[in-house]
Amino acid sequence: MSNPNEAKTLISKRRLAQILGILKKHHITKGVDPVKFREILEDLGPTFVKIGQIMASRQDMFSERYCKELVKLRDNVAPLPFADVQRVIEEEYGCPMQEVFSSFERIPLGSASIAQVHKASLLDGREIVVKVQRPYIYEMMERDISLIRRAGKLLRLSEVLGSVIDINIVMDEFWFTAKQEMDFLNEARFAMEFARNHQSITYIGAPLIEQAYTTSRVLVMEYIDGIVIDDRKTLEEGGYDLREIASKLAENSEIIAMFSTGMSFKRMMRPYMISAAIIALTTFTLSSYVIPKGSVTRLNFEDRYIKPKKQNSVSNVQLEVDSGVIAYIDNYNNAMKTGNRFSLDKFVDKKLVSHLTARRITYDTATVHKWTIHDYMVRELDGLKEKITKGDRIDSIINMEPSDFLIMKNQQEMLTSPELSDYIEKQKRRGFANIKEFEIEYHKRIAMSFASFILTIIGVSLSSRKTKGGMGLHLGIGLGLSFSYILFQTITSTFAVNGNVPPAIAVWIPNILYAGIAFFLYQKAPK
Repeated sequence: MSNPNEAKTLISKRRLAQILGILKKHHITKGVDPVKFREILEDLGPTFVKIGQIMASRQDMFSERYCKELVKLRDNVAPLPFADVQRVIEEEYGCPMQEVFSSFERIPLGSASIAQVHKASLLDGREIVVKVQRPYIYEMMERDISLIRRAGKLLRLSEVLGSVIDINIVMDEFWFTAKQEMDFLNEARFAMEFARNHQSITYIGAPLIEQAYTTSRVLVMEYIDGIVIDDRKTLEEGGYDLREIASKLAENSEIIAMFSTGMSFKRMMRPYMISAAIIALTTFTLSSYVIPKGSVTRLNFEDRYIKPKKQNSVSNVQLEVDSGVIAYIDNYNNAMKTGNRFSLDKFVDKKLVSHLTARRITYDTATVHKWTIHDYMVRELDGLKEKITKGDRIDSIINMEPSDFLIMKNQQEMLTSPELSDYIEKQKRRGFANIKEFEIEYHKRIAMSFASFILTIIGVSLSSRKTKGGMGLHLGIGLGLSFSYILFQTITSTFAVNGNVPPAIAVWIPNILYAGIAFFLYQKAPK
């Protein structure tokens, strides 16, 4: 056939008929499962095998069942006949193989969609590996991609998938990458650059490229014996620590590679959760026992030299100073150590037996709990009998201190968690109402410790999936969730102080909400 275009058209028609025959052989109309899909790709040839290999590494786009099955395409590609391998090598070198290699193993070390690899020796005895490109692979892939484009137009895939993916852009990217991969000079250049960039790192090695024997279709490099990363049995028999391998992969965010070794997501989570537990324990210890001690010095310094934080006055103080004894001060001035309109009520079996009122009350700083009551009147009740006593001044021991109701701003930060608990319990028992900030601080220390587990699960679950957005996208989402957690914690605490939300509930609401998010992401993470 003299016309090249007619020849190409005829070849394309034959290829299309071949593809349709393969699809018919596998009864495509009856549905597809992972195994059948892999077998179809194998029969369709190198282009589709290569697409299947790419799909196997994209657990973010395809189901786990399909990805696990398509992984087999990496190793199970039918090898080339040795005659084809010999022909490609001799075409590239322009001489018989025997003039280049002293030995050449016929059985390949591995066979892939674009090329296969053989072990050989040069004439000088050096052991090498030879990567040989499949004959006519460029033409075959170019033809298949053209057919896929035509099929996309006929089926109007761009209209169907336009909102999700542009099939033409995907094919353009695939073909660009494939062309780069089919030129072995590119691979040789990248390999040498990698070796150069890492030559100072002792635990990273790279095979030496034999540039004199490397062409666009034949790549020759130093032979280095090794073990496939997902061959767990051989690795264990060789004494390799799988946990160490996994940790090094984790350091480089090689999540997919870690899963390929057979490691489950739960197993991968274990070191992260141990770290979270350590962080939680450290956080709780610091916030409950260490930081409060430092806050005492800091707040006292701020109170003295920057901005006063201690209250100088307070109104409507009501305390239970003893069992059944209620004290009330209308207003108290700390500078004068004086309270105005004081009352002291004593109850027995919920019955009022004594009622003291006074114009003012003064705190004696020289003695603990000593107060001087001025212009007082005492009414003692015994059934229907009543006894009234009046006086100008009387010293009395009352179980209360100005510090009980003069709360320093951020005073809750100065107390350890046991001290906070005791203070809250004591003030509740005495009927003091202004303790919400203390309760919030107490519960927040516990809640923030548990947050390390929640945020760790969110972070690991996000990083375990690779999407088109890359690590940057997941990093952004993770940081956004972390900042929103802190913001939400602040908002709910404000509601507890200024509203009617109980402090314990307000503090734990963010943990409950973000625990739900963590559970959802954990369920969606690849297992």
